[in-house]
Amino acid sequence: MLQLLGTQEFSTVGKPKVARSALWSFFVHTFVMLFLLSMAYWRVDTLPERLTASMLVAPLPPAPPPPPAPVIKTARAAVVRVARVYSPVLTAPVSVPQHVANIVEAMEAPELVGGVIGGVPGGIPGGVPGGIPGVIAMLPPPPPPPPPQVVVKVAPPPEPQAPARVQVDSEIQAAKLLVMIQPDYPLMAKQARIQGAVHMTAIIDREGKITEVKVLDGNPLLVEAARCAVAKWRYRPTFLHGEAVEVVTNIVVKFHLS
Repeated sequence: MLQLLGTQEFSTVGKPKVARSALWSFFVHTFVMLFLLSMAYWRVDTLPERLTASMLVAPLPPAPPPPPAPVIKTARAAVVRVARVYSPVLTAPVSVPQHVANIVEAMEAPELVGGVIGGVPGGIPGGVPGGIPGVIAMLPPPPPPPPPQVVVKVAPPPEPQAPARVQVDSEIQAAKLLVMIQPDYPLMAKQARIQGAVHMTAIIDREGKITEVKVLDGNPLLVEAARCAVAKWRYRPTFLHGEAVEVVTNIVVKFHLS
């Protein structure tokens, strides 16, 4: 086929065929276009009126806004005030009025100074100036004045005083012992093989010294040695409410043979 197109014979002979085919093609396309246009025209005619009207009629432009209402200015009526002129000169009226108003002024009550008319001369003893006789006698007497208030000063309670002497347990007082002297074992009690405990009551002053020793029980051979030793003991002072006080306590001295 390429060989045929390239030959001189095909180029000279084929030109009328190409022109003829182009002409037929133009007529065919024209006919098809007219046929399609006629079909579209007939289709538009068959559509309902409302659809065609909605398709063909363009929408109306929006209405312009209404103009603003005119402002009506109302003119205010001018008020004319006539000035009244008062003249000190009396002038006669033009016409005499037929009816004259009768003005009656209320009379003020006279001030009562020194009682009422027809009262008792000199008044009533104990009365009130300007009062009416007999009214004061009907009123009850005024209440008596209240008695004067009596201010009683209460003395403050006395401060608690620390007792001069307190009783302290022997174990508690033994914890305050500072100086403890052991008693000498009596020779006669040692030879007699006597041992035991001596119970005493001691009074300790505010400085911690023993001022008095009283023997409660014990062997007579051991009592004197125990009392002499206890009299030399020293304790820490005992304080109550911040003040040093005397102490009464029990002391036990035991004697054992080694």
